[in-house]
Amino acid sequence: MSRQKSSLKNPSVLIDVEGMKCGGCVRSIEQLLSKQPNVVNASVNLVTGTACIDLKPSDQKIDGILCALSDLGFPAKRRIENNLSNKTYIEIHADKSWWKQWRQLMLALILLILSILGHLTEGGILDLPLIGTLPFHASLATFALFGPGLPILKQGLKSALKFNPSMDSLVGLGVGSAYTASLIALIWPGVAWPCFFNEPVMLLGFVLLGRFLEERARTNTGTALKELAKLQPETANLILEN
Repeated sequence: MSRQKSSLKNPSVLIDVEGMKCGGCVRSIEQLLSKQPNVVNASVNLVTGTACIDLKPSDQKIDGILCALSDLGFPAKRRIENNLSNKTYIEIHADKSWWKQWRQLMLALILLILSILGHLTEGGILDLPLIGTLPFHASLATFALFGPGLPILKQGLKSALKFNPSMDSLVGLGVGSAYTASLIALIWPGVAWPCFFNEPVMLLGFVLLGRFLEERARTNTGTALKELAKLQPETANLILEN
């Protein structure tokens, strides 16, 4: 999304927003921005991770807007042009979090493989007594939830408490309910519930894999759009009929 020219009536400000994952996040941010008293109009772009807001001339402060976005779970910062580097706020943070996301994905995939091996052991296909026991699967699910799945649980709970549930809330509800029901069945066998310790591990593994691929595709798309914008000429000649 290119920066719009600021008018004297309604100055425009471009801010970088972190944490957007889907159209629901875009809608939540736009609704929040539209409720701010000094915002006239707001447009959010998921691909570039930016929000363009038109402010009232009488009040051009955005500190309250940035705080409101952070409280909602979307850290934001005003776009600052830097002559020494063409990297945006989102690109800098993407570079820093890239290896973190990669480590979380690798850890989740390892847990997923162990869970699959446990399934095969329970089915009698493999002979691995240790990973075929319920305590092992319970430990695996606990490590998955409070390891690579902890950011999803935190963000989902935070969004739900603000009555603005997101995709993280849905994932957290799914893995949390399966884990809680399985834990109850493990502690009190008398309830005769089946254990679903494998499901939280698998769900988190697939979710993190999907988000990793989505983030990679979005980064590549943003890079392509940036390269395309460089082809735009800075000046043009207007030829009239006369």
